[in-house]
Amino acid sequence: MIHFSLIARCFYISFLLRHQNKPIIKVLHGVRGVGKSTILNMYRDELRVAGVDKQHIIVVDCEEKDTYECADVFTLNKYIESLMMDDSLYYVFLDEVQKVKGYELLLGSLFIKPNVDLYVASSSGEFLRGTLSTNLTGRYLQKEVFPLSFAEYVSASDSVLDLKEMFREYQYSAFPYLRHTRDDVERINYLENLYDTICANDGDEVLAYSIPRYDIKKRTFLRGSGKEYVIDLGMKGKLDIERADDVDYELKNIVCLELRRRFAHVYAGVIGDSEIDFVAMGATGEREYYQVESSPLSEEDVEHKLKSLATIEDQYPQYMLTMDRNTQVKNYGGIRVLSIVDWLLESC
Repeated sequence: MIHFSLIARCFYISFLLRHQNKPIIKVLHGVRGVGKSTILNMYRDELRVAGVDKQHIIVVDCEEKDTYECADVFTLNKYIESLMMDDSLYYVFLDEVQKVKGYELLLGSLFIKPNVDLYVASSSGEFLRGTLSTNLTGRYLQKEVFPLSFAEYVSASDSVLDLKEMFREYQYSAFPYLRHTRDDVERINYLENLYDTICANDGDEVLAYSIPRYDIKKRTFLRGSGKEYVIDLGMKGKLDIERADDVDYELKNIVCLELRRRFAHVYAGVIGDSEIDFVAMGATGEREYYQVESSPLSEEDVEHKLKSLATIEDQYPQYMLTMDRNTQVKNYGGIRVLSIVDWLLESC
């Protein structure tokens, strides 16, 4: 029998706590199934534990039929106001608010109320690219919610599987619900239904993303298409992505998502005629370089496989990530060699 404890998702809860009671709209966005609503539920539990009365927590699911079919934005605004019985602070949560026509007016109206702390969740890519970014500029902070990190997956499980087996299972898909079953038919059925729901409501373009190519020496972005990855490996079979079934691609996909969690920007590096899998940059310009290797790294081939990283002349950290947890090569000319599994668990 599989036993799983509740996943804390501390990365996202911490974001909400940092900006609690501050004059900014807190936005969680990400594809369906990644756990946005669950994260907000957990955050509301934190509020109640801290002493917030349940009457001062207002939750509106805009995908409920009564909300998006029967209420225009003005009616919905009046409904929320009717629940605010005094001048004390109210925590207002709007789930999938883009379903309500004219939602930007609703957000603007609630935002200017001095006794409202506003939280929003959305699965729509257009939500951030469209009206929100133009009409509410400077009024919101957004955090993208991803499927489970490997650290989250491991920390929530009391499975008897060892790390190698857990990582193999994690490679199949990191959508949170799949932790509850190892039945292959059920897992396939869940992913197919989730894919259909996403396509019907948000379009399949939200399932893939492209990272731009970056010239490391010239410090400029290159024109043309970037490197394409999927938001979860369970969806790669549904999308037309080159080399999606390649083991190297799967590992790079996992590393890319983890870097997107940890850094402000992630690019595909180019230096001369060579490629660096990832250039990860912080908000202030600090950076790290990563190469990903699926095969073990031996003393005989280390120079060849680390050649691209070795040509980088700046002093920022460089890493080679490999599937070999017992590699004898730990450092080569300042390049750190780490197990992918161990590196992923660093965020525990």
